[in-house]
Amino acid sequence: MRDGITGAAELTLAGGRIDVIAYGCTSGIMVIGGDEVFARLRAARPGVACTTPPTAALAALRALKLGRIAVLTPYTEGVNRLVRGYLTERGVDVAAFGAFNKDSDAEVAAIAPASILAAAQALDAPDIEGFFLSCTGMRALGIVEALEERLGKPVVTSNQALAWHALRLAGHTGPIAGFGRLLRL
Repeated sequence: MRDGITGAAELTLAGGRIDVIAYGCTSGIMVIGGDEVFARLRAARPGVACTTPPTAALAALRALKLGRIAVLTPYTEGVNRLVRGYLTERGVDVAAFGAFNKDSDAEVAAIAPASILAAAQALDAPDIEGFFLSCTGMRALGIVEALEERLGKPVVTSNQALAWHALRLAGHTGPIAGFGRLLRL
């Protein structure tokens, strides 16, 4: 992905006005590095606000005032170490961590929402303040409301956080129902 970021950003509404560019791959950011992704996006679109799933998730966790969280990913151990490191280096206390250990996008997309729900519930503990379900390819957005209801705690997903953050960067501050506490802020 690294080599195609600038070109893709140049093609997006070529010549048109863009308020925000959202790079949509959580693990890609972990591997490539946020600074490099932002530099490549800005090379194509100087002055345009940029966000990524981990950047957005961190902003979401802060907006929800969540410090001690559980994380669920579809990733293998190498990427999981990067995710944990990214969060802990930025002051997030990762109290529980679970993973499906999938190698491919197809395997990630095949994880049933019911399995995601059950895995997240299994990570819950009284000292957990909220959850981060990491990966734009994991089908978690549709279960956010149900999971929050069952757990009684906020749930942040990569896609939900990315949409929320992009909207905020574009100036939209109104609540959006149906996708969890974060989008109702």
